Amino acid sequence: MVRTVVIGSVQTTAEVLERLDRLASAEWVTAIGTLVVAALLVGVAVAALAVLRSLNHTVTQTMRGLERTIARLEPRVEPLLDRAGKIAEDASHVSHSLRQEVARVQEMLADVSERLYDGLDEAEARVRRFGAVLRVVQREAEELLLDAAATARGVHVAVERLRGQPGLGRRRFARADGFDPEDEFEPPEPRRQTAAPGED
Repeated sequence: MVRTVVIGSVQTTAEVLERLDRLASAEWVTAIGTLVVAALLVGVAVAALAVLRSLNHTVTQTMRGLERTIARLEPRVEPLLDRAGKIAEDASHVSHSLRQEVARVQEMLADVSERLYDGLDEAEARVRRFGAVLRVVQREAEELLLDAAATARGVHVAVERLRGQPGLGRRRFARADGFDPEDEFEPPEPRRQTAAPGED
């Protein structure tokens, strides 16, 4: 029975050793993998650090170059900025003056337009009054001419009648237009006075 226990313990020890070997090999593999990953991480970190240093150096050089460029351009830029400021002020003054002039011209145009319309209204009223006066003068002239013609005709008829009385020794004349002094002419009646259009 002791022999069975020993053989069983020997078999158990062999299995334990085999298991321990397996565990040891697994731990070795894990350790090696961990070392590889750590080495990779360290390499990546070193590479990143190198890249950052390179970028830092490049940025530093770029900044120094920009500072030098700015330092060189600064004396040239200040007069340009001063001139730009003066130009802006002049432009502001010119625009203000132009606005004032435009406002004055608009006021003048409005005043001239108002006076022109007033003058046109007054001229139209004068033309209407003048037209009414001309119509009255024309009517009066027509009436005077008709009265003068009637008077002349009456005088002519009277003279002819006086010549036609016996004992006056009148002579008859033959006229080319066929006028017969024996004809009796009555003076025309004067025309009625009619109110001119536009008059009461």
